[in-house]
Amino acid sequence: DGLLDKFSLKRSDFTKENLNSFLAGTAYGADQNITFGWIAWATGAEERDDDYFFMLAKTGTDVFCLGLFVEAGATLGSIAASGTSIGSGMVAFGMAASPAGGYPIAISIGGVAVSEVAAVSAIGAAGIGCMAARTSDFLEKDTAKLYKMESKLREGMEKLTKSNIKHFSKHIPNEFANQAKYLSKEALDNKLAKNTFFNPNWTKEQIVSAVEEGYNCLIRQGKTGLQSYKVNGETIKIFIKPDGTFDTAYGLHKLTSEFFGR
Repeated sequence: DGLLDKFSLKRSDFTKENLNSFLAGTAYGADQNITFGWIAWATGAEERDDDYFFMLAKTGTDVFCLGLFVEAGATLGSIAASGTSIGSGMVAFGMAASPAGGYPIAISIGGVAVSEVAAVSAIGAAGIGCMAARTSDFLEKDTAKLYKMESKLREGMEKLTKSNIKHFSKHIPNEFANQAKYLSKEALDNKLAKNTFFNPNWTKEQIVSAVEEGYNCLIRQGKTGLQSYKVNGETIKIFIKPDGTFDTAYGLHKLTSEFFGR
């Protein structure tokens, strides 16, 4: 669990098979970066570059290992063109909710996206020592594989229809506001007592994206019925029909008539 915490993940995000792949990718990445692949050679373990969770963990391990080498005393200087210096504590595995079923892939080093780092091989290999240079090379290659797999996942993602979105529109504050202005305060208060909302600071597009992400992640896990899904620091509820099709979704925020200017 401690390892998953570092990746801003939790066990419920994975099936057993995916969790095993994630742990195997972490072990393989650590072996490749630190012990020069000796354990893989001794055990016959192979890289699973067609396994998303394996490559997700391996790429993250590349980032963490690079951080260890930097902390050990190697000086990176600045990343070409960006001018961003990477010093103590600057290396991080930054998570962002991707639309591929909630799988986190956005990796950053000192605030510079790995996609940019990988594209220009700009970690200054000549100046950071042999170990960090090797890891830089692994990071570039692994990131390219990961983003290629992410693109395929995006293509296979289930999109919500207009009808699906209409089912949870009353839980979107801005959508509900269109109805609220025609209600008496008493009628509005009665409706608000029975209703909950998505984060009022989210746009409709952000809400739809969050629900879409949660739905795809849950159906990949074989979940049905009323489910909780955490996205962008918020817990939302998603109901999936027994046949796996989308039913509805809602947030957990309670709003008062004052929010709607009454």
